[in-house]
Amino acid sequence: MAVDATLRLETLRRGIQQVQADLASGATTLAAVFARDDDAARFVYVVKALESVPGLGKVAARAHLAHLGVSEHAQCGDLDDDVRRQLVAISEERA
Repeated sequence: MAVDATLRLETLRRGIQQVQADLASGATTLAAVFARDDDAARFVYVVKALESVPGLGKVAARAHLAHLGVSEHAQCGDLDDDVRRQLVAISEERA
């Protein structure tokens, strides 16, 4: 049973890493990540997703989250639609 949980966790970690890599390469957008309904998209930390958006960076990502009142520890699945729309608009400005 522990092996099964370990395998599921490793699969989730790889999925999260792939989401971040796809954002960084431009293969996907933040809007597309928010629209996904899988664990990898839901469990990626919002700050890491924003940092992965080309042209945004660590400082700007954290500043935008602070301005919106979103914790750096929030995951994409934790956000409401209004915050998602605002973050998508921010990410599209950088594109």
